[in-house]
Amino acid sequence: MARSSLSHLSRCLLDTESRYHLIESLCLSLYYAFTKLRHYLLSSDYVVACQTDMVEWILAAEWWYNTSYHTSPKTSPFEALYGYAPPQMHQIAVPYNASPEVQVTIQEKEQMLKSL
Repeated sequence: MARSSLSHLSRCLLDTESRYHLIESLCLSLYYAFTKLRHYLLSSDYVVACQTDMVEWILAAEWWYNTSYHTSPKTSPFEALYGYAPPQMHQIAVPYNASPEVQVTIQEKEQMLKSL
């Protein structure tokens, strides 16, 4: 089945919205599109296409920022919030019976870590 664009939407951001992080802006754009096109989307299957690499790198950068040591508070934001040292990315436990999707995600994460 061929894919085609349903519609192209745009709007001006409010002053506070213009200061959103990239991931928040992405969520805002999806929310806006779903609310405006709801009557089209409810009646059929659809695919949301976005630059997933960008989202993965943004989430990795957010993780790095929140788990790295900051000189002013003399701790990481994670440790200041939760009271204990943050787990490192390579310390995530995965069950032995993980689904193929999880295994692919783990392989992608390991490749991303190697490229850092």
